[in-house]
Parts: sequence; structure tokens; C-alpha cells
Amino acid sequence: MSTVQNAEPICPYCGFVFDVMPSRKLKCPQCLETIYRQSYPPDNLKMLLTVHQAAAAKRAWYERDRKKEEDEINKHIATLQTSTDHHERKLAYLGLSIYYWKKGAEFRNILIECQKGQCIEELSEYLASSSKGVKHVRIVSSPNTCQDLNVDHNEIYTIANALALMPIPHIGSDDGLCQCFYEIVFDDELPLG
Repeated sequence: MSTVQNAEPICPYCGFVFDVMPSRKLKCPQCLETIYRQSYPPDNLKMLLTVHQAAAAKRAWYERDRKKEEDEINKHIATLQTSTDHHERKLAYLGLSIYYWKKGAEFRNILIECQKGQCIEELSEYLASSSKGVKHVRIVSSPNTCQDLNVDHNEIYTIANALALMPIPHIGSDDGLCQCFYEIVFDDELPLG
């Protein structure tokens, strides 16, 4: 960054002093150069920048966000490698699912595998609770997804069958991110017959 950068209302090109800090991009009335008002990581302080400084700030924000995302992904991967807690593992798979969903269609297969991992962890958590009477599940859809695919949402599965059949994630979900989940069905909720 240039040494002229500042949080004061001063043109970074010629030093013209504004009466008040400009609130947006503008042309300096003295040198007629374009001035950008934006922040720069890590302090997020709004300042007046030249065109090159603004481009450098944009790159710095991109790099900071990329690093933050990379750290988050590494944290999820480390959780999957070290944790035996089903809930922690389920949340790690959820984080990876969202990451690969944002990456786009070329990552769809990885996304589906992450969603399967999330479902397996959820069912395994229920299976561990089977001594407390948890033996069955049903699929519940999110209001924002899989509406046309919910033919199986009335079906009740034993936990073992759900693990064997893996009815979710739905592969045909419109945006690729199935948000359906399993809900516990207690014995008194089972249909008679």
C-alpha cells in the first residue's frame, strides 16, 4: 500500500483535503483522479484509495476470505480424522457439503458423498440411542428443497434399513444440495398393523 493511504478526508493522489470524508467513489475536484473509499484487511478501516490501492485491497479481501475458508475446511477434515463423536462428525460433513455445493456442479459427486456421510453419522447417532427406544426414522424435507422428490417422506425406516438403503440425500435435488433429514419415530407413532 502507498504511504498516502489514510482514513482522513485527503486525496491519495494530490493531497487535496475534503471538508468531510467522502462516502463513496468520486473524482478529486483538484487532480480529477478517481478515488475509492473502501476498507482494507485486517483492520477494516474505511480509507481513501487510489485505483491501484483499491485493486490491492480487493485482492487482500479475497485472499483473507480464501484463507478463512481453507482453514474452515481443514478444521472439518481434521474433525473427521480425529473425532468419534457422531454429532461433531455430522456437523463436519455438513460444513463440507455446503463448501462443495458452493463450488458448483463439477463437485457434485463429492457433495453427495459428504451428504451421505452426514446421514450416516446422524443414523449412527440414533443407532447408539437404540437402547433408549429409538429404532425407527422417517425423512423430513426442508421447505426449500426436494419438494418434488418427497415420495419417500411418509415411509418409516428402521435405522438399519435406512443405513443400508441410504434413501437420502436425494440425488435429483434441483440445486444439488438435499436438505432433507431424518426424524426419530417412536414406537407409539408407528402405524398399526
